[in-house]
Amino acid sequence: MWRGPSMAININDSKYFDHKQNKGGGGSIDLVMHTQDCDFRQALSWLADRYGDDAAASSVASSARNYVKKAKLTRKPYSPPEPSSDLDDWQAVRAYLVGERAINSYLVDFYHDNGVLYASRYKGHVNSVFLSSTGNCAEIQGITGKRYKGLAPGSRPTQGGFRVIRNQAKSQQKDLPLVLAESAIEALSFAEICDYDCEIISTCGCKPDADFLFKAILQNRKVIVAYNNDDAGEKAYSDLLINYKNNNSSIKKRFPDKSCNDWNDLLQLSKGKISSYEAVKSKTEENIKNIMRLIAK
Repeated sequence: MWRGPSMAININDSKYFDHKQNKGGGGSIDLVMHTQDCDFRQALSWLADRYGDDAAASSVASSARNYVKKAKLTRKPYSPPEPSSDLDDWQAVRAYLVGERAINSYLVDFYHDNGVLYASRYKGHVNSVFLSSTGNCAEIQGITGKRYKGLAPGSRPTQGGFRVIRNQAKSQQKDLPLVLAESAIEALSFAEICDYDCEIISTCGCKPDADFLFKAILQNRKVIVAYNNDDAGEKAYSDLLINYKNNNSSIKKRFPDKSCNDWNDLLQLSKGKISSYEAVKSKTEENIKNIMRLIAK
């Protein structure tokens, strides 16, 4: 134990505890901040001056790992919404997906019958819920009120979201092309538009670092990035090529027509649900949102 006028510090492996101040922490950076009464940057400078830049950088990496471990311990458990017991809620979700979103009723009924697509109710509002095949991710799309869009608490989208197989007879086939879509509704829309057998997985947004991709690319599966036709989609595709630069020959992109922002816009346009003007308007609004996000950063 190290003792000083106002401290009595016991160090065990990478953790320390000050018995006089009843305070503890982990890693050299935390220890320096405590003993020198300084902030993070000053602690880094202190370590670099005495032990060199490499040692200071190593301390940052170690500290980051500790924060990740703490974050995992405090992460909320996965908790998908409870299915609504009111049959009218499911009929409302079905009407929204088939009527407003123009998704084939067979697809909607098939995934509902398989328990991965259902209706839920929260604070008086009806939501559609799409479950992942991995059992740890649920996408929520509201159909009433402000139409909430997001993930259930504890969801892990990097392991893959809602999954659609085009041609269920090949659902066990391991070498089907893997298509990445931004959402469950986009996955269902792509399944109806595309003209080849494939496995479509929602990545719940543009995520070029999804865990399941690494395995697919190692298996030499063809990967098709079918994100929205916007800057975010283009960036995700470029990042994916960089992340897998040694194995990116099997990675291709297929974006919606330039007149549409996403695959559901294109699906609705093809069925006469929206006009070409509305499709362009949707794309323009999405581009404006992307610009505003960049400005906010």
